[in-house]
Amino acid sequence: MLPDLKLLIQLQDLDSAAERLRRRLADIPAEQAALDARLAELTGSVAGVKERIATSQATRRDIEKDLAAVQTRLSKYKGQLMEVKTNKEYHAMQTEITSAETVVRREEDRMLEQMEEAEKLAVALKEAEQALKSGQAEVSRSRQQVDVDRAANEKELEARSAERAQLAAQVTPVVLALFERVSKHRKGLAMSEARDAMCTQCHVRMRPQVYNELRRNETVIQCESCSRILYFVPLPVAAPEAPFHYSPLKLAEYLAGLYREAGITDVQVRPYGETAGLTVRWPAVTKHCCGSFTAAVLATFITRRFCASAGGSMAASPRAPRPRLNSRRVDMVMSLESLKR
Repeated sequence: MLPDLKLLIQLQDLDSAAERLRRRLADIPAEQAALDARLAELTGSVAGVKERIATSQATRRDIEKDLAAVQTRLSKYKGQLMEVKTNKEYHAMQTEITSAETVVRREEDRMLEQMEEAEKLAVALKEAEQALKSGQAEVSRSRQQVDVDRAANEKELEARSAERAQLAAQVTPVVLALFERVSKHRKGLAMSEARDAMCTQCHVRMRPQVYNELRRNETVIQCESCSRILYFVPLPVAAPEAPFHYSPLKLAEYLAGLYREAGITDVQVRPYGETAGLTVRWPAVTKHCCGSFTAAVLATFITRRFCASAGGSMAASPRAPRPRLNSRRVDMVMSLESLKR
């Protein structure tokens, strides 16, 4: 790969990481404001409960005053009741006493309601104060964590910036200027991987000759659509499959499966201690794919397929299981010796 391309890919990674750090730092004031709002909400809840308690207490004092005045008037009426001289005055006094007693009962009921409300408000105040205390501790921890994160992000951003400056000094000035210009116009994303003859950022397909040249990574090529600098990442080479390490019985079952895939269903697997037997019976001619195979040809084909899967061939694997052929039958015995490599 062209050295400048390697450096530009590293610069892009550093710029992307730095941009994430900047966004994280930019989000910190909003997080602090949210913590302040949370604390203000809890404080407001406590203040609201205290205000309700104060209102309830004022209402209770007013009820107590009204009740005392009515009780005084009732006592006065009861004292005057013994001094009346006529039935008319007596009935009038009884009416006043009844009215005063009604007011007393009403005020006493109101007093009981205020007392119950005061108990509920006391419980609510205790819960609000506990929530405020817990909230203050949580907000304090969150603020400390925010401060720690901010310091760490600022330190990491400073380190990324220093590393970027060192890398930028190694890039060819013309290529670096192109990178900076594209990055400015593409929101900090100047590089784009080419995959399947397409730019992975704008998803526009490129011309075959351009893609073939790009796959060599020997020159700086820009996307004809979004102007980003393109690079190609080769696919990793698949590791070779490991050879078979099965028991004789497992191997016999595997070979039986190959025969069944070829259309032969009369297949028997027989375990014999440390060995296993395989017997295959079929008609004189068996259709397989687009050809006709006799018993000998089919048995040889299956055995070769096994050897190829195991990483060898019939010629190179003298200890591979060999079929014993009859006209319509194949007998094969697998032992531990045949599995050794």
